Amino acid sequence: PESYTDDLELAEGLTDDCKEQLWMDMKVGAESGWDFTSRWYIDCDGHNNGTLRETRTSQILPTDLNALLCLNENSLASFHRILGDCDSAALYDQAAVRRLEAIESVLWDAERGGWFDYSLVTHSKHFEFYPSNLAPVWAQCYSRPEMGEKAVQYLKGSGALQFPNGVPTSLREPATHAHQR
Repeated sequence: PESYTDDLELAEGLTDDCKEQLWMDMKVGAESGWDFTSRWYIDCDGHNNGTLRETRTSQILPTDLNALLCLNENSLASFHRILGDCDSAALYDQAAVRRLEAIESVLWDAERGGWFDYSLVTHSKHFEFYPSNLAPVWAQCYSRPEMGEKAVQYLKGSGALQFPNGVPTSLREPATHAHQR
């Protein structure tokens, strides 16, 4: 892998189990398409303030993954209806409804107007800005029109639209480690 030596250095001093966990979490982060972002960094208190060495994708319920799954469940239900397979369509419809309910009850924050990743350690939302906070809008995975309207206001108020080259992946200051760029 391109960062093999860096990854070995990063895990230096960790127990074998902790090394394996770190490398697994880093692989998941890379597979998510978000690679090494502060979104996955969880400090020893379980808060979203860690470093690359504290990458903990396995301790986070990600908003965008759940929105994608909801979109896929709705698409599969539609596909099965077109095929005339009403039983399969109903199963996917039920899965999409359950996922939508979970997204809205666990990830949605009405006061802020966005969906936020959820920590399985602290049992709380991570309120940092990431474009993934708006994934349910793109996936059309929300039940009330005012949720979409509030999400637009959240985006406008976040400051993320003020960048000349587009919306950044985070509003945190850039890190200096190669993985974090």
